[in-house]
Amino acid sequence: MSLVSVVIPARDAELTIGRAIASVLSMSQVLEVIIVDDGSLDRTREIALGFSDPRVRVIEGPERGIAASLNTGFLASMGEFIARCDADDWYEPNRLGWQIEAFKKYPGTVAVSGGFSTVDCEGRFIADLATHGDVCDVSARLLSGEAITTFCSWLVRRNVIELTGGAREWFATSSDVDLQFRIAQYGAVMHFPRKAYWYRLHDGSITHTQNHVKRHFFEKCATDFAIQRKFHGRDNLELNIPPKVPAGEAVPSTAYIQIAGQLTGQAWRQHALGHPFRGAMLICKALTYDPKGVFRYFRQLILILIR
Repeated sequence: MSLVSVVIPARDAELTIGRAIASVLSMSQVLEVIIVDDGSLDRTREIALGFSDPRVRVIEGPERGIAASLNTGFLASMGEFIARCDADDWYEPNRLGWQIEAFKKYPGTVAVSGGFSTVDCEGRFIADLATHGDVCDVSARLLSGEAITTFCSWLVRRNVIELTGGAREWFATSSDVDLQFRIAQYGAVMHFPRKAYWYRLHDGSITHTQNHVKRHFFEKCATDFAIQRKFHGRDNLELNIPPKVPAGEAVPSTAYIQIAGQLTGQAWRQHALGHPFRGAMLICKALTYDPKGVFRYFRQLILILIR
């Protein structure tokens, strides 16, 4: 039975959007794949329209940022459930199947999230994230401003997206994190520590092209607003008194630095599990992505081997 509308915001994604669309269409639960072409100058639209599957729809984006693109897709959707896929990523096979079953098993659930794997720009595996622990209701953590996983691993009831009003355009980035926190106000969010998504880390993503000062600012605001709502009912954005966005011109961070950070985290996880040599190998791998940090990684390597 087709139940799910999948929204893919896209801009100049000709090299990757084909895989993203194909991964979504492989699932029978998909009612429609809505590609929001947000002003692409390459072959993104042509590639999307090249799919003969009638479930593929291509609509024009508003060209006002990622939040506005998402909302355009949300408003055009017709499914009982909504999910997101970015144009440079792809879905794990059958993820929608087990997520829909989770809604049946846990009545009253408003969203089901999963873990994800990161890969580098060439598709090489980096790390598994949010894939450890037990199945649990994470709504309390979300309401306290703690992000558990990427929104692209979520499946959400469409009526709940409508209740939230969708992504808030004030957020140049992290609008999806803010949306996760606001969705949790409407009921249980069940997290399953199994892979649902493949997330590509590359320097062309909005995460790495945007000034990192602003990126951290919006991330912090998403958390601060969640805490405000928890204790006061409304946040400063809802009260129309948002904080001033910094105008710093700091150099954007690179995907390789983020990859190295994830590998370091995985190294210490292996150490905690009693596998120091596996951890050491991951530290060495991190160094290949961020060679300028040689002294920092050498210190991490020594600590992992001697502790």
